[in-house]
Amino acid sequence: MTSFVKAAYPDVSGIDIWFPHSSSESALKIMATRLGVGDRLYDKVFRKFGNLASASIPAAMCEATKEGSLERGMRVVLCPASAGMVFGLMEGIY
Repeated sequence: MTSFVKAAYPDVSGIDIWFPHSSSESALKIMATRLGVGDRLYDKVFRKFGNLASASIPAAMCEATKEGSLERGMRVVLCPASAGMVFGLMEGIY
């Protein structure tokens, strides 16, 4: 997945926060390091709720909004994944 994201975003500095599908906390830490996004990759959902499958990104956005990590006007990237290793990216302004 990291090579797919790097191809779409060679410069990750313009993105305020990343919301990946969160199926594993350790995988998210590896992904954040490989992409160079550090703490801008929101990784708190798995720790709090476990694997929420397709609800992990909406839950992450809700949690980030509640804690103040996601605010209006921020540039966000959603990184959904599904069974069979299908990936997608969606960028927008929150």
